[in-house]
Parts: sequence; structure tokens; C-alpha cells
Amino acid sequence: MRVKALLTLGVFIGVSAASAHEPPGVVNFAFAFPTNAIPTMDGDLSDWDMVPEAYWITREDHLEETVIGNDTELRLDDFNARHVIAWNEQTNRMYTFADVVDDYLKRDKEDPSGVDWDDGYDFIVDADHSGGDLWNSDWHAEEHDDQIDLVFVNGQNYRMYTPPLDGYHIFMLGRGFVGNDNFLTDGRTISMPQYLEFGWSVEGENYGPNTRTYELMFTPWENMYRGEDGEARSTIVDLEVGRIIHAGMEYKDFDVPVEDERYSAAYDWPPTHDIWRIAQVLGDFELLDVDTDLFPSAVESDTWGRIKSDFLIE
Repeated sequence: MRVKALLTLGVFIGVSAASAHEPPGVVNFAFAFPTNAIPTMDGDLSDWDMVPEAYWITREDHLEETVIGNDTELRLDDFNARHVIAWNEQTNRMYTFADVVDDYLKRDKEDPSGVDWDDGYDFIVDADHSGGDLWNSDWHAEEHDDQIDLVFVNGQNYRMYTPPLDGYHIFMLGRGFVGNDNFLTDGRTISMPQYLEFGWSVEGENYGPNTRTYELMFTPWENMYRGEDGEARSTIVDLEVGRIIHAGMEYKDFDVPVEDERYSAAYDWPPTHDIWRIAQVLGDFELLDVDTDLFPSAVESDTWGRIKSDFLIE
């Protein structure tokens, strides 16, 4: 078994006056990339090598099993992961990766167009930090088309399965738990790469040890709507230093089947399985400024870019 080393995270804590979030009183940080160092969404995480460990969210220090109840012993040889969230002010986009080591990969579901039943990774974000329900069972009483203005509007759940099966690998949860009722992806292809990009890698075989990477560029939607006029009605948050967003991560891990359960473990951060449907229990991430010690040319590049922009405007 090939094991990738994941170093221990130094916990970073701050006091926030923001709205409700989990864990209470804890503020995490989103790393700032200068425009000339934005990572390529290709599954190769070397673009992120300069990010200090203080930005990491890890299985060892953060994610917990929240459903099955078998997390009495931390076994990093069974499942391990680390994550970083980042942003760029000029593009007004956010970036994240997940780096996973798993002792058993299940990727074989009969209908790959569905959004369950295999090892998968969810990234959930509420970019305007407004909180509220992302999904509510009461909404099923509404007409299907009326759910457009309710389901995953104020926050998005990106669900990723790799390697692709019949081309299916990148979804966004929507009405009736389908992943293709939006204007960004049909599960196989991304139709608007200006809003969403996804890269991945897998090393290892099905039903055996594996390593997986997920790399995502996403748009900080204030509200994202479905339907024919979804793009026209949707609005985007203007990112700036000091803004706080909500975000969380979730894995379904299939190993040896557990009686009456569909999966062997559900690893979540923050450690509550409601993060996929309730935005205010997501974690807080503050957008930090570019670290000029890591990118000494960033200030010069940004200044020259602004000079050229002003010149063109005049």
C-alpha cells in the first residue's frame, strides 16, 4: 500500500463576531493567491506547495465520522485527507483542493448519473455567509419547478466522483438530489468554465488502496438559481480581504459494508452531518491578503496591472 504523508496541522483559532457557524468561536483562513500564481485545476497539487500548514483542514485534526459511529479509534491508514481553501481578488474566484489516501476505493455504481452509492467528496459553500437552509424536506411538497427558488440557492454543494464512469464525475446537488439541473454541469461536462473548473487524479485500482486528488475553482455565488433563466438571475459575491465565507467538506467512504447502512463511514468537517443542508453549521473562513513573504513579486505585479488598467481606461 502506498501511503502519502500528511503532516499534523497547527490549529488556528480566532474569535469572530460573525453569524452562527461550527465550531463556535473558531475562524479558519482562506489563502490568497496572487494572479500570477493561481493554481491550474488539473489534479496536480504542486501549485499549492507554498501554502503553510496553518491553512490545512485535515482528517487527523478536524474531520470526524458523524453517521455510523465507528470513529472510536483514529485510523489514518483507513482514510486520511487534507484540504486548503484559497481565493484571488482579481479573478473574484475561489479555489480548493482535497488530497485523499484511502485503503479501499469503491467506484462501481450501476447508474453513474446518480449522486450516491460510491466513494465521493462533497465541497459545500455559502459564499455570502448568509446561512439558512440549502435543502429542506418540506420543500418536496412544492411543485418541482417551484423548488428552483429554494434548493441550494444561497449555497452550493459540489459532489465529485473519480475516476469518471461513463463520463460522470462532477455534480451539483439540486432538486430531487439530481446533480444536473443547473447551468454549470450535466455531471459529465462543465458548460461554463468561467464559473467552474475541476481537476482530479487517482492512483490505485478499484477495490484496493488508492490516493485521490480533487481540485476545484468555483464562483462565490450570492444566490444561484436553476431553470432556463438561472444564470441571468444569479448574483455573485464581491470578494475582498477580511470577508468571511461558510464552507465545509464531506466524504462517503465505502469499505466493508455495515449492516443496514449504505456506506462504512461519513467523514465531515465541521463534524456534523447536516453541513450539506444547513449553511449556518458550516465553518468560517476569513479571506486573508497575499503573503508577500511567499510571493515577493506579487505587490509589484499587482501595481503594474493597476497602472495598465488605469491607462487603458483613460
